[in-house]
Amino acid sequence: MSPRRLGDVHLRKQFPLMELGLENRSPLRDAHSANRLPQFVQAVFVDRDGTMGGTGRFIHPRDFDVYPFTREALANLRNEGFLLFALTNQYRISRGEATEEDFHREFEDLKLDGAYICPHDIDFPCNCKKPAPGMLLRAAEEHGLDLSRCVVIGDTGATDMLAAQAVGATKVLVKTGWGESSLGEYRHTWADVEPDYIAGDLLDAAKWVVEFSRQRGIWLGFIDTVKRGAFGIDDVKPLHQGLAPGLCHIVAAIAAKVPPDDWPLSPKMVVGARCDTTDHLDPGDYRDPGDPGDDCAPGRGHPVHFLVPLLVDGQETTFCFSFVLEGNRWFLRHIEAIVIPITHVPDLPATSFPDLPSATKDFMREEIAASERIRLWAFLKDRFGPGFATDWFKDGVGYALAARAWIPFLPPEQAFILYVCWEETRLRGGEAHLLELTSSSARISLKPQYLSVYGRATHLREQISAEDYEALWEAIWKDRAAHGGWQVEVKYETTGCTLFFTRPG
Repeated sequence: MSPRRLGDVHLRKQFPLMELGLENRSPLRDAHSANRLPQFVQAVFVDRDGTMGGTGRFIHPRDFDVYPFTREALANLRNEGFLLFALTNQYRISRGEATEEDFHREFEDLKLDGAYICPHDIDFPCNCKKPAPGMLLRAAEEHGLDLSRCVVIGDTGATDMLAAQAVGATKVLVKTGWGESSLGEYRHTWADVEPDYIAGDLLDAAKWVVEFSRQRGIWLGFIDTVKRGAFGIDDVKPLHQGLAPGLCHIVAAIAAKVPPDDWPLSPKMVVGARCDTTDHLDPGDYRDPGDPGDDCAPGRGHPVHFLVPLLVDGQETTFCFSFVLEGNRWFLRHIEAIVIPITHVPDLPATSFPDLPSATKDFMREEIAASERIRLWAFLKDRFGPGFATDWFKDGVGYALAARAWIPFLPPEQAFILYVCWEETRLRGGEAHLLELTSSSARISLKPQYLSVYGRATHLREQISAEDYEALWEAIWKDRAAHGGWQVEVKYETTGCTLFFTRPG
């Protein structure tokens, strides 16, 4: 065996903080810091006419009636601690039909934190009239806002939604006022923009914003916890309980490669479906409601997923961080670098499904095969001992026969070496570099999927040690080499290994 085990070379170089024992960390937490759920939304900008009340057309503040639900909606937003601003075009001011003070008094009565009003006439060239983003930019400067963490609620796609789009704010269209027409006959005027949510009215919009901010707050709370070095086993409720230590390892590894300060604050978020019944489960599949992997547990909301692009070792990888909310506490559920982009049930009958890159599918096939192999190995080891379990996987007779049969044009020993290279690259998606081939020796540099799977598949590390995984690998290759007319020694390197073949005798 190599003095530097696979566990040291392949795992700790990929996950250098595994030695920190984060899975055992249970830091003292106060009510403020334990799984903190900060608000993502900083401010909400609300259109006036057709959103807060009225008909969508100009009505003087003295005659303006808000909708019956408007004060409740605004109170819901205010109670969450969001700044609340009116955002409105009022060109009648320029024609002397009302004053800005009239509108400010109206908005003060609604207990808003302020109002941004464009008073200019329709044809007046200004940068404040929606859909121009001038008022939003001014608000950001005056209040220190990150507009990507703000929400615009309005009834007009061609003004409210376009202004929000211009600054990267979250867009909520209400169906009151001009809302229905914006979605229908006037949709062409903002055809390239999709609202983040279509609400029935302002109250519906407010409820959505509150939940949206909580869900987005999961990611902010997670980053904060990792930055403070407070993330530990208590923050994890995995798909399977055995995966909890591995998830802690992965978080530590990613944070070591990419400091949390460099993680995006607003990655793409996908709110998953929550099952409402267990009737579809077979009796053997039933889980107690408290099981960590059960999305039907009482009090547990929809799973929330964040697709986070991170530059790791010079290569951008998108990780899917999955969480669940229980009350006001978040828990990490899973981290995955492979995600099949199926977010909804397609129209039936369905015959076409999203694809993934070939390299990703190669890895998935090897992970599936390795999982089945190690599950059987563990069973045989417990039942009959480690020697029997390892011997079960020695496939040298068939492997050498395949080399001779499928490469019939060369001497068997050469055919074997070239088959090793072909099989690893063309069947298994790994890398192979044939460095030497003579009548008495050969040398192949490999980056086999078998080794990379162990470093990336958390569940394997819960079933087999790095030493046993490496020993199984070597036993298989020594058996293959012997039946192919060679002896082999394995030298492990940072991202792969080199196989040194010599002819016996």
